[in-house]
Amino acid sequence: MPPISIYHLELFITEQCNLDCSYCFAGSMEGKIIDRGCAIEGIRFAADSCPEGSVLRISFWGGEPMTQMELIKDLVAYSNDYCAHKNITVRFSIPTNATLLTEENLIYIKNSGIQISLSIDGAESSQMLRKTAGGKSSFACILDNIKRVRTVLHNRILPVRKTVQPATVKYLFEDIRFFIDHGFTDISFSPAIDTPWIESDLVKFHNEQKKIARFWLQCLGTPQQFYISAWDESVGIRELYRRGQLRRNGTFFCGAGGNQLAVDIHGDLYPCHRFVF
Repeated sequence: MPPISIYHLELFITEQCNLDCSYCFAGSMEGKIIDRGCAIEGIRFAADSCPEGSVLRISFWGGEPMTQMELIKDLVAYSNDYCAHKNITVRFSIPTNATLLTEENLIYIKNSGIQISLSIDGAESSQMLRKTAGGKSSFACILDNIKRVRTVLHNRILPVRKTVQPATVKYLFEDIRFFIDHGFTDISFSPAIDTPWIESDLVKFHNEQKKIARFWLQCLGTPQQFYISAWDESVGIRELYRRGQLRRNGTFFCGAGGNQLAVDIHGDLYPCHRFVF
């Protein structure tokens, strides 16, 4: 048994992805899929460390995890069964690029109680760097799937995350407005740290964040209020909690060095998913 209890397991199930984003780390990966036995071993390793009556959170990572939906279904069923015998509750999450949110997949996600977080860069101008493997725009697909998500999952709060690139940083405020207009109140964004940034890019980044900050202040106490995870968590998050518009899931906070563990497709162990990358 591990020396500490692992309450959050980040399980990499595939290096494959159906997008070809120009800035993504996955382009240098081998495109492999985890062996089922290896995945089971990782799940058992985490579950065996948890005390009876606790909650284990398992997130499925990629690549694009939803390219392996049958494997996900298999691992969800196995985890629930294995942990039930130990009186452990399992919570699942999937970070996804939102391209494979078919009605069938969404119904399964809804019925299984799986939390999804969407990786979208924003309006069409920013989403242009997230092309399909065939080189086509993914924007129309994303729009259709956002509508489908609202139909199937109704008012569920979905976190959305944006990667900021020097080429698209000038659209940052526009992208935040895009998210808000499409019903997202839990928003995060971060710069692509492996991409070269010059001084003028940083100035644009600064100015765009000032626009967002002014808009954030305007929205406090209104139905448009939203939460930016990179910023102050005091005033805004309290208001969203009070209204019942935000239910944060611990799965999306990093616990590296504590009760979190990442397992890559080879079965190697890491403090969190960022170390795998």
